[in-house]
Formats: sequence, structure tokens, C-alpha cells
Amino acid sequence: MWKKIVRIVSLLVVLIICGCSSKYALSPSEFKIQMENNKYKVVDVMDSYQYEGLRKAYKAFNKNYDITYFKLETKEQAINFYESSQVNLNLNKISNKKETNISTKYYGKYTLTTSDSYLMLSRIDNTVIYTTLDKKYKDSVKKIIKRIGY
Repeated sequence: MWKKIVRIVSLLVVLIICGCSSKYALSPSEFKIQMENNKYKVVDVMDSYQYEGLRKAYKAFNKNYDITYFKLETKEQAINFYESSQVNLNLNKISNKKETNISTKYYGKYTLTTSDSYLMLSRIDNTVIYTTLDKKYKDSVKKIIKRIGY
């Protein structure tokens, strides 16, 4: 009986651990295809950014907002990029704001909601995505971000 309980508990622990790391970083081509399949226009914007280790940058947009994708050479460079972007976003002293911040070794997500705008910055492994938009499109962008796994 005890062996059966130990097996069940062990299986649950393994499932919980696997579930915590289920986020998957999209490659640049996967991001481009997924966004195009969701009716976004995607353009290469590498020339617009100069950041050490940046390997690819895409901007996916529709008529209401855009989502920018960055692939960096290493996870450490992506963490630095993510953290410096977050610091830059917090330089504006905005009153009446709501922030969320989740950070693990493989994944990070920061959101900022103000009275009229919504901002989301997400990192998985060595990729980062970013969007800032009018608050009325918040639910729409959250759906596509969830659909692509970020």
C-alpha cells in the first residue's frame, strides 16, 4: 500500500515539475509563421535595433497594435535585455498604475497597466517579446500572447 502511495506522490511531483517548465521559446521562423497565421503582418526590424547578441528582431502588427520579437544569442543576454527594458519602462513615474512581475530562471513576464495603456514584456529562454498599446486592446493582445505561448 505504501509503495503505491509513494509512486503516486512521485508521479505528481514529476508532473508538477514538468508543468512549471512547459514554456517553449519560439524560433524566429515559428514566431513569424504563428503571427501570420493569426492575420498579423510581420516585418524584419533588425536594422532598427543595436544590442549585443541580438540575432533576430521581428515586428508583428495589425491595425491596432504591434508585438516585437527578439532572439538573442544566449539566455544571459536575453535576461539582461529583458531587465534593462523593464528598468527603462519604469523610468517614467506613472501614478495610478498596476504592475505584475514574474521571474524564474527560464521565464519572465512583466506587465504594466495604466488608466489608458497596457504594456507587456515577456522572456522565455533566449527570446523576448514586447508590446505597448491602448488599454482597450489589452484582452485581444493577451489572447494572442497566450496562443503563442508567452
